[in-house]
Amino acid sequence: MGWNFALACDFESAEPILQEALGMAEQLGDAALVGEVLLLKSWHFYLCMRRREQADACRRAAELLRRTQDPGRLGEALVNFQMASIQIGRPGDIAATEVEARTLAERLGRFDIRVHQLYSETLRDWLLEGDIKALEAGFQQVEEVSGAWRWVAEGSLAQMHLWQGDLEKATAVAQSALSHEPPGTTHTGFGWSMAFLCASLVGDRDAALAVLDVHRHELPEPGRLNTIGSWSALLRVVEGLAVLRESEQAAALHPSVMEAMATESLVAFDGSRLLETVAGMAAAAGEDWSAAEGHFRSAIAQADEIPFRSEQAEARYELASMLLDRGRAADRPEARSLLEAAVSRYAELGAPWHLERAQAQLNRG
Repeated sequence: MGWNFALACDFESAEPILQEALGMAEQLGDAALVGEVLLLKSWHFYLCMRRREQADACRRAAELLRRTQDPGRLGEALVNFQMASIQIGRPGDIAATEVEARTLAERLGRFDIRVHQLYSETLRDWLLEGDIKALEAGFQQVEEVSGAWRWVAEGSLAQMHLWQGDLEKATAVAQSALSHEPPGTTHTGFGWSMAFLCASLVGDRDAALAVLDVHRHELPEPGRLNTIGSWSALLRVVEGLAVLRESEQAAALHPSVMEAMATESLVAFDGSRLLETVAGMAAAAGEDWSAAEGHFRSAIAQADEIPFRSEQAEARYELASMLLDRGRAADRPEARSLLEAAVSRYAELGAPWHLERAQAQLNRG
């Protein structure tokens, strides 16, 4: 019952039922049952983006399910742990279970285990290595096995095309994701928000705002447990609004981004951004310079520590842009130094559009 409530996006109802079930299983002393309930709780946390709790539940579930020799549920626990590891900024943790998870995914032939295993490995490699060609190959594999979840894979592919600097192709793939996206699911939001972001980046203001007007009600509701799709949409909407210079709308979403960060998720689901960077964009849009600077400096520190190679460039670019927008003469030398670092990193990544954008800001500074 608890799991069905979670799948229906009614997380407030799911939470106490799953907790009660766990208490019953523990009282019975049934290790297999405790492992199964912990696994369902971990997916519940996955679906409403409570990442630290997701990782902890997966870890405990895997220990119990390995002992009870349930390969299907063990495979689920392992790949769910891998996904959580990406989002809490610990991609290196995947290595300990990588071979076992891949073996189970291939042996069992279950697309749900396979798609999460491929997705987590692709994102891990992207964060640590920043290889755009490898990212493309990985996301193409994800799309091949994504089945009914095609729009999520297409949203990721669109993000990859943005890194390649092909905004036209990114827009086309994002539109495909939008056309395949069903309403009212736990992952609804990946398609339409990517379509909104791409339209914003290519300067099609009317099209972007039209998409947002249709789907605005699908953004996270304050003070509630929200779906992973709505949280992911929020991050792209803030970025798109900042690009469109819709400053008031972007700034109004800063509290929502702070709520997203309170879930202890550091990295966006598709590995595109740090939440701290997006929070900085929202604060900068409202000219809350102190808050924006704090967010961007935290993002740089996180990107360097993880390490998150693409965000090492992005966070530096965003901080430099904010310093220039603030308009203090004393900020200009640091802004220039940050942009020079961003240019160097974009060149290493092979991201031509981002490189051109950063060079333009460098000329401004």
